Amino acid sequence: APDAAVRRGAVYGLALQPAPALALDGLLRTLNDPDPTVRFLAALTLSRLGAPAAPDVARLLTSPSERERVAASLCLTRMGRVAVPALADLLRPDDPPVQAKAAWLLGAMGPKAMPAVPALIQALETKDMRLVYVIAETLDLIGPDPALVFRQMTLLGSEGVNQPFSRLGAAAAPTLVKLLARPGTPMGQMALYTLSRMGAQAEPALRAVLATGSDGQKAAAALLLTGIDPDLARTLPEDLRRSLSGALHLN
Repeated sequence: APDAAVRRGAVYGLALQPAPALALDGLLRTLNDPDPTVRFLAALTLSRLGAPAAPDVARLLTSPSERERVAASLCLTRMGRVAVPALADLLRPDDPPVQAKAAWLLGAMGPKAMPAVPALIQALETKDMRLVYVIAETLDLIGPDPALVFRQMTLLGSEGVNQPFSRLGAAAAPTLVKLLARPGTPMGQMALYTLSRMGAQAEPALRAVLATGSDGQKAAAALLLTGIDPDLARTLPEDLRRSLSGALHLN
């Protein structure tokens, strides 16, 4: 209908039906309505449908229409934990803008988004450092158990191959060193701990970050390298040796 008031009434009417899910396609289209109230009412109605509607609503986060993306975000937020699986699925394709939106919504849910932790950690393998920061912040907000984080970190780069979680392969190290750019944060600390457990297998990635990383990454990598082999401390760049001399007990 051309009249927004009529369209609002139509959404109200659908919301009051015994089975509003039968109008799912129409409600999804209404999330792109030019009238903000119609979009809001459609989002509320869809949120009541819960898990059956979540995958279709989540896919609208890829829409070129900003108003549709915003309405879908509102709907998913109101769905809460039932939307977590659908948002976790959006983390898997290599699409940083969409992955960032999904991660942001999961972070806003806090501990309710715990089931998405494995998918979030897997998504850290992106080359987009901005997305790494968003995902890491999301994980900090969710607050998963450190043992769960450590276990999932061991799977990075493994492509599902089973391996003892106390002995990591070097394939995980390039992803973990990215998190060293966030020193003092929970995920930054977990990356530091996990790399230390890797031992010598982490050395190539740690040496690489000495040349290209941020100051925080370089300092953390230097400390980890000295833990692998104290003699390695004498091969560090001079500026790092000076800044770490107290901790390393160098002459």
